[in-house]
Amino acid sequence: MSDENEMNTSALLCGSAMTAMQAIMDKHPKFIAGDRLASVIYAVGRISSLPDYERQTGDSIVWSKINQIKKVLATAIESRVLCPAILSAYRKACKDVAAGKSNPTQCRSGPVVEFLMSIVEAHFTVIDRKAVGVLVREVESMFIEFFDYRRLFVKDYRKPKEYATVDLNVSRTEDSIVKAFLAPIMKLSAEGFAPVFYK
Repeated sequence: MSDENEMNTSALLCGSAMTAMQAIMDKHPKFIAGDRLASVIYAVGRISSLPDYERQTGDSIVWSKINQIKKVLATAIESRVLCPAILSAYRKACKDVAAGKSNPTQCRSGPVVEFLMSIVEAHFTVIDRKAVGVLVREVESMFIEFFDYRRLFVKDYRKPKEYATVDLNVSRTEDSIVKAFLAPIMKLSAEGFAPVFYK
């Protein structure tokens, strides 16, 4: 099969997968939960992380569907359902790194994590302050795990020099984690923020 045919097939598969997922998310977002929701989020994240040449044909269609799915995830699913699913999808991305499927220079786990963080940021931007206050412990434990992302790429995290010199892709992913973290934190009162800060 020629390279052009392979690219067309890949784009067609991405488009078909996104169309199916978008239809499910638009009509039944609240009926998908737990492992199924985590699998959907992870799968969409993987497709969103594909290099441009792998979805060259119909690229704008795929991206519009990805953005629509992201919007539904961020706005139509309750925090108590979404947060565990995001954490589960994050752990799957981390397993890719641990299994050697990703590395800092060819890191698809990074874009997947960035996709997850964009959902988290959008979700906490739209929910009200009271809802965030109720979720402080869940948010805290979730982000403590997210902030350990750099460890996946460091052989010995006890060596400060090695810990500080990681690939720029890892730093970019960490930036997305910090940005996502700010969304719920900005909605907390001083009393609510203090325990998170000290931890």
